[in-house]
Amino acid sequence: MKIPPDGLPIGRLTSGASSRANTLPRTCASDSPALCSAARSIALLFVFNGVLLGGWASMVPLLARDYQLNGLWLGALMLLLALGAVAGFRFGGPQVDKRGAREVAIWSYLPYGLALVAVAQQWTLSLLALAIFALGFFHAVMDVAMNSMAARYEQCRQRSCMPGFHALFSVGAGLGAASGSLTQQLGGSLSIQACGLLLLFGPGLLWIMHSQALPSAAELAASAQPADSGSQSVDQDISGSGATFSSGAAPGFAVLALVAAGCAMIEGVMADWLALFLIVQQGAPDAQAPLGFAAFSLAMVAGRLAAPRFVDRYGSVRVLQWSLLIGVTGLVWLLLSPYWLASLPAWLLIGLGYASIIPLCFSLAANASDDNNTGMAASKTEILADQHKHAAPEAQEGRRLARMGVFAYGGMLTGPVLIGWLYYASGMLTAFVGLLLVAMVMLMALRRAVRGTAEATT
Repeated sequence: MKIPPDGLPIGRLTSGASSRANTLPRTCASDSPALCSAARSIALLFVFNGVLLGGWASMVPLLARDYQLNGLWLGALMLLLALGAVAGFRFGGPQVDKRGAREVAIWSYLPYGLALVAVAQQWTLSLLALAIFALGFFHAVMDVAMNSMAARYEQCRQRSCMPGFHALFSVGAGLGAASGSLTQQLGGSLSIQACGLLLLFGPGLLWIMHSQALPSAAELAASAQPADSGSQSVDQDISGSGATFSSGAAPGFAVLALVAAGCAMIEGVMADWLALFLIVQQGAPDAQAPLGFAAFSLAMVAGRLAAPRFVDRYGSVRVLQWSLLIGVTGLVWLLLSPYWLASLPAWLLIGLGYASIIPLCFSLAANASDDNNTGMAASKTEILADQHKHAAPEAQEGRRLARMGVFAYGGMLTGPVLIGWLYYASGMLTAFVGLLLVAMVMLMALRRAVRGTAEATT
């Protein structure tokens, strides 16, 4: 049987009736060897992407030392990384729609790794800038492809998987950052570190990506129909229990992009400013201040691993609302804590609250509609049927994911800068109060959009 460019042969996918009255009919066997292989492929893709980005993060201080860069020049190089990422998102989205996520992931992974190797070389400053731009570009291209594949896998499983994949990205980033410390302790160079990361993960990733694939969106649309007339419809499930990962009246793309940008801004601020906040505002010792971000990071990974269970039970939109509320609670706790140890629960709440928001925004954006800002208010059956009817269901998926990536990446980069300006203008407490206001705007915008979409569909 011929394997399509972006997927498994449809014969390896099976449809079945639900065994419970309040669950969706399975689009394919959850324990199918094909799906298990596809899950491993996507998981390794997320890990590899995170490893290379974490490797870059560990190189930044050494690059600043070797090239004798002051804050202005280092900021300019960071801006080049961001510009490369924006260009990569704009390029990668249409390529995913045209060629398929699997093909884009295969050809982008090697240039991504080689770009990191190029960054680690002792170039002139102009060549270093070009290598950093290329690193951001290919990181973004791979980011679009891997999120598209994860969204396709979710559609096939009819279960939430995106937060778990993003947890693996976080684990990979931690491993990549740790590789920098290990390389320095062993007396190795940046070039050895970069080449080691590429050789460790590259061949395995290439083999898996070539040998296994995912079903195309058109095949998923065809295979997502109930296996028999006795199977319960998706509409019935959504209206009955609302317990599927895509259930609920989701907001449109604009609101999802706003929420993703705000969440990314908060993540960036936690990474760059939380330790300093604990020192300046709450009197934490210099040696203990980094524990705040460590606790936040661990909570992020734990939250992303736990999120799929809650999403499958309560729905993506409801979990988004709860997550934003938990995050706001954590920020309020942080601001009201008089002493740094008393704010420990706040670090955990912030990490847990914002852990799954960006993955869920990517997941919803993969199927979101720009028409009338209705998002996924239509039933899953209608969406899949419409996709199958037009024979090009994935025509805009890559572009939507690319645009979501631009918003998320923009928030990650601009957040720390804005907080820095507020800090120097009005003090650290005022800066974090501004962050709390951003979090509250996100929560209110999402709740208002969901309420309006629900009223429009009733």
